[in-house]
Amino acid sequence: MTEYFARILRAGDVGVMIATKEHRVQVTRRLVDSNIAVARFTERGTFIELDAAETLATITCDGLPDPERFSTTIGSILEHAATASPSTGSRIAVFGEMVALLVAERTADAALTLERLWNELAKTSSFYLRCAYPLGLFERSEDADSLTALCAEHSEVLPTESFTSLASNDDRARAVLLWQQKALALEAEILERQSAQETLRQRESELADILEHALEGVQQIGADQRVLWSNQAMLRLLGLPASAYIGRSFGDYVADREDFDRIWQRLLSGDDIYDSPVELRCQDGSSKHVLMNAKGRWDHGRFLGTGCFLRDVTDHHRLEQDLRASQERAEAAVRSREDFLTIAAHELKTPITAIKGSTQLLLRRQARGDLSDDRLKGTLLILAERATHLAQLTDDLLDVSRLQSSGLPLSREVVDLNEIVQRAVQRANDQVEGGINQELTLLPYPGTVWGDANRLDQVFSNLLDNSIRYSPAGEVVTIRIETKPEQGHVVSIRDSGVGIPVGCGESIYEPFGRAVNVVKSHLPGMGLSLFICRKIVESHGGRIWADSPGEDQGTTFFVSLPAISSTSIGSARS
Repeated sequence: MTEYFARILRAGDVGVMIATKEHRVQVTRRLVDSNIAVARFTERGTFIELDAAETLATITCDGLPDPERFSTTIGSILEHAATASPSTGSRIAVFGEMVALLVAERTADAALTLERLWNELAKTSSFYLRCAYPLGLFERSEDADSLTALCAEHSEVLPTESFTSLASNDDRARAVLLWQQKALALEAEILERQSAQETLRQRESELADILEHALEGVQQIGADQRVLWSNQAMLRLLGLPASAYIGRSFGDYVADREDFDRIWQRLLSGDDIYDSPVELRCQDGSSKHVLMNAKGRWDHGRFLGTGCFLRDVTDHHRLEQDLRASQERAEAAVRSREDFLTIAAHELKTPITAIKGSTQLLLRRQARGDLSDDRLKGTLLILAERATHLAQLTDDLLDVSRLQSSGLPLSREVVDLNEIVQRAVQRANDQVEGGINQELTLLPYPGTVWGDANRLDQVFSNLLDNSIRYSPAGEVVTIRIETKPEQGHVVSIRDSGVGIPVGCGESIYEPFGRAVNVVKSHLPGMGLSLFICRKIVESHGGRIWADSPGEDQGTTFFVSLPAISSTSIGSARS
C-alpha cells in the first residue's frame, strides 16, 4: 500500500486512502520515511485520508450499503479530489478497506453489494480503485465462495505483496508451485482431520448411547454438588423427569446428608469411592439402597466435580433385612424355648415336690401307726390340691404349645355368658376354704355369644384365680356382666390386690410375662394364663384388657365378646 501511494504522489496524481486508523498511521509514517512530504500533499488536497469505519457508517442503512448514500458520500469525495488535481490529466487513485470490514463482520452480502456500487460509480466517474483483503478473513473452507464472488468484481487480482515483489516469472512460478503443494497438503490434512473427527464423533455418540441406556444409574455432578447430567436408569431409580432433577443438588436426594457429606469430603481429598452404601429418597417417598462408585475430576489441581455410577441393591438389602429378622426371630424362638423349659421345669417341680413330700409323710405315719383319719384326710386334700395345680400347669403348657404350632381347637355353639361365669364363680368358691367374698351381677337376660363354652370357662376361671391369688384373703372380688354398644357383652372382674405397675400393661399378655411386683413378691405362677386368655378371647372376635390405678391399688380385667341376638341364633346353629 505504501509503494502504491508513493508512485501516485510522485506522479502528481491524487491519492484517496479509506483505511483503518492503524493502517493510515503506518502508511503515513512509511511515506515520510521515503522522503515524501505527506503534509504538503495533504494541505494541497492531493492526499486525502478517511477512516474506513466512519465512512462505512455514513453509506450504510440497516446493515447494508445504501446506493443513494454511497453515491452522495463517495461522489463528493471524488469531486473534491478532482478539484485539487494539479492538472487535467491527473489520475485519482482510491484505496479502500470498507469491504474488508464487512467481510470481517461475516456479512458477505453487504461486502458484495459495496463492491458492485464501486463498479457502478466507475461508469460515471474517473478513478482507479484498489481494495485489500487480509487472507485471514477467508481461512475457513466455506469462505471460498465469498472470496471468488468478490474477486469476480475486480479487473485484476494479486495474491499478496510478497508475490508481486518477486523479480522474475520463474520465481513467481516456483512460488505458485509451492503454494499449490501446500494447498494440496493442507487439503489432505483437512480430510484426514475430518475423518478423525467423524470417527471421534461416532465413538462419542456410541459411548453417550451406552451410558444413556446403561442398566445402572450414571450421572455427572459439578463442583457445587449439582447434577449436570443423568442417564435414564438414574431418573427411573428416583422416579423423576430430567427437568426436575438436572440442576438440583444430589445431596437433596440422599437420606443421610451427613453420610453424603463424608463421601464428598473424600472426593475433595482425592480418594476414589468404591461400593459405598447410600440410601436415596425417591419422588414417591420410598427409599432406594444403592452402592455408589465415584471418581473426582480435576484440572490442574482444581476440583471440577465427579462422575458416579450407582447400582440399585434395594432387593438385596431387603433380603438381608429379612434374613436378619428371620435370624433374630429364630434366636428369640430358641431363647423362648429355653425360657419355656426352664420355667416349666421349675413350676412343675413345685407341685411334684409337694406331692412327693406329702406321699412320703403319709407312708411314714402309716408305718408308725400314727395315721389318724383326720391326718389322712388333710394329707389327701393337699395331694388333691397339688395334683389339680399340676394338671392346670400341664394344660397351660399344652395350650401354649398348641398356640405356637397350629392354634387352639374350638368347638363353637350358642352359649350363655351368665351360665359360664356362674360356673366359674362356683368352682372358685369350692376351691377356696370357706369360699370367696364376691359380688356377682348377671344380665337380666341370656348373654348369648357364639363360642366354645369350655374355653370361655377357662378364661373366666383363670381371671378369677388371678384375682383371688393376688388379693389379700377375704377381700371382695366384684364380677359384673353388661351389654354395651359397639362392644357387645362385657364381663368385668375387679379386685383390690397387688395391682399392675405403670409400664407393664402389655407385657403381662406375653408368654411368661408377669408384672415386676408379682415377680419380686415371689408369688407362684408361670405367666401363661393371661397369654392363653387373650388368644382364646381374640379367637372369639373379642378383646381383653386391664385397668389398674397402679401398684397395690387393685386391678379390673375386662372381656368383651360379640353378642348375638335371638334372631341370629338359628342361623348361627345352622
